[in-house]
Amino acid sequence: MYFQTDELLNSLASVTYNYLNEKDKIGISLVRYRTLESFFDFAAFRDTSESLITKEKNKFKDIAATGIAEFIAWAESYFVGPAFIDLMLNLGKEAYILGEFDLAIELFSVIVMKFNKKKGFNDYKANAHLEIAKIYFRRAEWRECDQHLLKASKLFSKENNILGKINCENVHGAMYGEQGELLKAQQSFIKCLELLSNVNDTRLTGYVENNIGIVNYTTEDVNRAMVYFYRAIPRFEQTMDKRRLSETHYNLGMLYAYKKDFIPALHEYDQAIGIAMEINFIHRVGLAFLAKADVIVNMGDYKVAEEYLKKAEEILIKVKDNLSLAEIYRMRGRIQQMKNKYESAEEFYLKSININLEFKNNFNYAETSRDLGELYIKMNNVDKAELYLKIALDYKNSIGARKEVESLREKINSLRSHN
Repeated sequence: MYFQTDELLNSLASVTYNYLNEKDKIGISLVRYRTLESFFDFAAFRDTSESLITKEKNKFKDIAATGIAEFIAWAESYFVGPAFIDLMLNLGKEAYILGEFDLAIELFSVIVMKFNKKKGFNDYKANAHLEIAKIYFRRAEWRECDQHLLKASKLFSKENNILGKINCENVHGAMYGEQGELLKAQQSFIKCLELLSNVNDTRLTGYVENNIGIVNYTTEDVNRAMVYFYRAIPRFEQTMDKRRLSETHYNLGMLYAYKKDFIPALHEYDQAIGIAMEINFIHRVGLAFLAKADVIVNMGDYKVAEEYLKKAEEILIKVKDNLSLAEIYRMRGRIQQMKNKYESAEEFYLKSININLEFKNNFNYAETSRDLGELYIKMNNVDKAELYLKIALDYKNSIGARKEVESLREKINSLRSHN
């Protein structure tokens, strides 16, 4: 169901209000309701009397809950061509930030379907496909993500839109990274930087640098990762891109957590949460809650960690972030393992592994396999321990994570020597 909260209603109403002509802005301002219900009233009846609004409010609350089609039909009749498309794009982006991914896809899809065969709208259609690809990326639906990226890239090429093609390549790289194909990811990001050398775009440069930092972090090149993250931050501050700024603080938190600098890690996560909450970017809030739980587990406070996991789970279920839900299972497995509840830990780890296999996330699959292998050592199940440690070793070896490779080999050799 759409328009589930007053926050969403107000956000979408605010975006739409800015597209009205001056006469109608004055009219709707007289109605003292700045919510989308009142906007529906206004759109349908062209009457701003409070008596009519009060009389019809419940009726249009129902429309707001289920009638996105009615709203789109009205908007298409009110706005002309590019203004209508631009409204749909911005409403879709607003829905995305608020975690209403299904609504965002529907709004972006309107542009693709209604202007599919019309000339002169390639750039708009390309941007709609790109935004849809980003949503499928967040959901780890790789096939759909790749399909929309390909369509966007072709349309951008027709318009000779270099920045559009860079954006597509950047998401492609991020997709490879999420699937654990780090060499392909690195190649995509380097290609982006090469293209950006001929284009002055501060925000996009920061975005690519942030992604390169993630790849370096994944391959244990911590110092280089930190350089790229700290390069990206002032770029996002300069362009006032709070969504990317929140993401980069989150990434720095991961980096500090990896180094076991837990207090700086928590500080960076709090920075990420604070900025994300300013713009109602609930997905990032959920991810940061999950990351804070991980740090707090390592600090030994399982009760507080579980509280953060519950907060994260509520958000991540709403936005259908399957990979992060797998991480919640993995973390609960770690908590149960630390409490010496091995059978319960095994169950959580296996749930996490199954999700990662389903969505082809090789990196997280390897991480959880390592955890499960270490659990089986404690359970004295040597065969299963070696099986899962080898899965982790093979992947870590393929991405050149030397410290992890050395550690895993030592554990496997130790198993053999005691067997």
